Amino acid sequence: MSAIQRTARDNILPLLRNAKRRIAVSADLARRIGPFMPGLPVIPVRIFEAESPINVPVNVNPLADGEVMRVLALGRPHPTKGLATIIEVARRAQQENFPLEIACLGEVDQETAGLLGLQPHVRVLGAYAQEELTNIVASLKPHLAWFPFNVPETHSYALSDAMRSGLPVLASGIGAVAERVIGRQATWVVPFDGADADTHFRWLKRLYRDRMQTTAAYVPVDHLPPVLERFYPDAYLAPILKSRWPPLRWLHRLMNR
Repeated sequence: MSAIQRTARDNILPLLRNAKRRIAVSADLARRIGPFMPGLPVIPVRIFEAESPINVPVNVNPLADGEVMRVLALGRPHPTKGLATIIEVARRAQQENFPLEIACLGEVDQETAGLLGLQPHVRVLGAYAQEELTNIVASLKPHLAWFPFNVPETHSYALSDAMRSGLPVLASGIGAVAERVIGRQATWVVPFDGADADTHFRWLKRLYRDRMQTTAAYVPVDHLPPVLERFYPDAYLAPILKSRWPPLRWLHRLMNR
């Protein structure tokens, strides 16, 4: 270890330096924070989500002749979630008379709702209760879920919701997104160095032209460290596994349903 690396490590808070385990909630995050903690190992893991594993088959709804392409932008519209890209794509759809409808589903502030509401190809649906999502998706019948992220996502629960809904996905390949969807059917990941409005619009037009039959596209994840699977229900809860106290045993059973 170089002198610079030792100095950097020594400047890290003692709590972090002395921790027995340093956990990152994705392989991408582990890779990103590693250089800031030289000599201190980081464990890449999957976030434990209470719902069942995301192995729902993707339901591709082919576009009929002349049908409007229905795109679901799921999650809070925000500058870090690609708000500017959504607005610019809507503008281009208007300019080119492209049959596109973007439904923004998620909590939105008044200013953002006003910006989105000015776009003729955008519907602002606002906040929703989690238990209502299945029915909402069924009523909207989107052809795909769209995530034009422009900052790294450590996980994205909105992506989880889209995957559980069996929706095709178009997303920027940044943060944990690429590793989460690798190998998934009807999923198209835009390399982040070109994930601007122009590229996303070209992808939407290609998917429309191909009637949603475009071959899935991913970005490489081989450079990422391997993720420790089942970390939370097993390794993280190891003390619980050894405990005979009923509440702790019940918690472990709950996490392994």
